[in-house]
Amino acid sequence: MTLKQIPLDIVKNEIEKIFPAFSLDKWHLSPDGINELAESAEVNLTWRHIKWWDKFEYGDIDVSNEEFFKILFEQIRPTKGELIVVVENHIKDKTAYCMGYHDLHEFVETIYPNIYEMDFFQPSDCIFIFPNDNLITILHHSGYVMQFKNYE
Repeated sequence: MTLKQIPLDIVKNEIEKIFPAFSLDKWHLSPDGINELAESAEVNLTWRHIKWWDKFEYGDIDVSNEEFFKILFEQIRPTKGELIVVVENHIKDKTAYCMGYHDLHEFVETIYPNIYEMDFFQPSDCIFIFPNDNLITILHHSGYVMQFKNYE
């Protein structure tokens, strides 16, 4: 598995390529910031509520990684290629992870938990960018998921 950390300015550049008509000078790398960026490019993102989120957030149920993958990528399946992952906790460190899409399961199942001593999926923000597909998938800490692909 090839895993590298990359600076957030590279991540922001990749996101800006997905919304090329944006008109914001500055925006924050967060789900809300990306939503504002999209709106400035006259793109309305569709956020879907995850019905079991509250029970997950309060520890009443366990949700498998497979169930998260199903929810995150059920509408648009990424192709094989590069993947950039931004987790809310890493924004403070100013880094994101870059890997092959085929390595995501291993990263979530074993590598991330070994590094951080916690499960990957938490009630926090996760941003997945697929530069080859012009695709972004976001898990919002309030229990919403969004996928957008620029087909142009």
